[in-house]
This record gives sequence, structure tokens and C-alpha cells, in this order.
Amino acid sequence: MSLCCDRAIVPFRKSPRGFTLIELLVVIAVIGVLIALLLPAVQQAREAARRSQCRNNLKQLGLALHGYHDAFTVFPPAALRRPDCKNSTSPSACNGASFLIRIAPYFDQATLYNRFNFELEQAWTDTNPEGYAKISGVNLPLLLCPSDPIRSAQIRPDLGRTSYAACIGNNDNWCADPNWASSGGAAHPFPCRNPGTAVVYGHGRVRLGDITDGSSNTMILSEWTIGWPYIQQDNQFATCLAGTATPLNDYTGNYEPIGYSWIYANGMQSWAFSTLLKPNDPIWKLQGNQWCVQSPWVGPALFGARSEHAGGVHALLGDGAVRFISDSIDVTTWRNLGNRSDGNPIGEF
Repeated sequence: MSLCCDRAIVPFRKSPRGFTLIELLVVIAVIGVLIALLLPAVQQAREAARRSQCRNNLKQLGLALHGYHDAFTVFPPAALRRPDCKNSTSPSACNGASFLIRIAPYFDQATLYNRFNFELEQAWTDTNPEGYAKISGVNLPLLLCPSDPIRSAQIRPDLGRTSYAACIGNNDNWCADPNWASSGGAAHPFPCRNPGTAVVYGHGRVRLGDITDGSSNTMILSEWTIGWPYIQQDNQFATCLAGTATPLNDYTGNYEPIGYSWIYANGMQSWAFSTLLKPNDPIWKLQGNQWCVQSPWVGPALFGARSEHAGGVHALLGDGAVRFISDSIDVTTWRNLGNRSDGNPIGEF
């Protein structure tokens, strides 16, 4: 018998082959393209969540403001000050408390409210270690927009911050008080000459019935970006607009920037914005990326609503609704929103 027929037939097998370099590079390129396509979508989803949270924060503040109104029949004053606090017959009118600490019990912060000594002429002189010194440094998530990067280098670390401010209307002054001059304020560097046409402003006592333009047509609060400087409207303002004033590069020690404290209202930059400027108005940036700030405690200042949301800012209306206001809103409409009783019709916004 032939031996050839007894041999087992072994099938031929190819050895496994790995990826070539070109194939590997193609796979990496495809993965990179997919990541590039997905990353913006992820970022947009995150910003949408942050924007929703910011909107909800303002909604809660609106409920708190109305809770205060239900209890006292008026909206809270944004701040109370007198030009001669030491001789004032009403010490609590001089303590520099903001409207946010006044409405704190209505957004579940009654503990902080109860620790604040409203009877001191100057709240920051409180010697109770559990009082002003402690509560003024608390950062509350409700008062911080998640989209706000918070420029911490320009913020006092001892004070809790706020992304939300009260509208003082189409002007640059903090309060309205007909008795200011009689209390010695004629020569005071912070004159009380706001026309009192907003809802929450210095020395304000506005009732819902005073909002004759309609609560749905009147803005109470909006947002701003913590830590941004502001434009001082004093004898340097004209040169500031002209771009010829000397800019300041270091704000540390010069003044407290916007939103530096939610509880301390002795400076407008902690609680007030004006409708003189449209939302995210480019007037904030002058002379390239420098800021025009001179003698910051001499004259009134320009504060505008501002946010890190693309295209506009959130605003709380008198009826408790929160609207997103476009940067491109007509300036007349924007200013009418800041006035509770001018009788002007409100356009689309």
C-alpha cells in the first residue's frame, strides 16, 4: 500500500494579522471627530442646566420678595442709610443691610436672619462671633448663578457673594428719600436723588398697588457677573467714554467690585443695577480690555445687568415670572421695564 494515502491532510491556515499603522491612525481620527462633534453638545447641555438653575434661583427670590410683601404689605428697601447715622433717632436705618438679608426667612434662611442684629447702627460692628462676622461670609447657592465664573481675585474673601441685583430704574443713584436733606444730607457725598420709580431701591417702600404699569411689565431683579468692575460716573466719566482716561489694572484695594456681598449694602455695587445700560452693554469695556474706574467713591456709578449666558440675561418681573431678556432688546423697552409707573407701553421683549 502506498504511504501517500496514509498521511493526514492538514488544512492551510493564515496567521492572524494586526492593524496597520494607517488603519490605527484612521480609527484615532474617527474617534477624534466624534469627540469634537459630541463635546459642544455636552457643553451646551451643561450650560442649559446651569441656565435653568439660574432661572430657578431668581424664581425663588421672587417668591421670597412676595412673601415679604405679604408679611409687611410693602416690598423691602434695597438698603437703608442715613448721612448721620450716629445721631439718627432710628439706628436700624443705618445698618447697611441689603434687601437679601431682609427676605432671607422667605428663602429658608431664617437662621441667618435671626443672627443679624438690625438694631446696630453699623451692622459690621457686631461683636457677637456668631453674628455679622460669621453670617456675612456665607455663600448661598441660591444667590450664585452656576454660569458665573466668579472672578475670585477681585472679591473680598470675607464676604458672601451674589449674582443677583435689584433694578434701580433709568438712573444712577441708589435711593429716594424726601427727608434726606432735612437729616443733614445736603453735603453728603452720596445724595439721595433716585426718582423712586423702581420697586426695590434705597429707602423704598413700594406696594403692589404702586406698580401701575402692571406687575408683568415691571422688572424687579436681574443678574450680573460677580467680580467685574464698573464705570464711575463722576468728573472722569467723559474721558472714560472718550477712551482717554488712565485705566486701572489692579482693582485690589481700590474698591469692591460688583456682587461682592449679598448682605452688606453700603455700596451700590453689592445690590443695584441700572437700565441706563442695556444687558451686557459693551460700554463696560473701554480702551481695549482695560476698565475705566476713577475715584470710585466720589460719584454715582453705572452698573448694568450682565451674565455669562449667551445672548442675554434673566430678569424677574413683578408677577414672579422670570424672562430671558435678549441683549438686543430695544433700549426704550428695557428702560420702561425698569419703571413701575411711567405709563409707557411695553414693546416685545
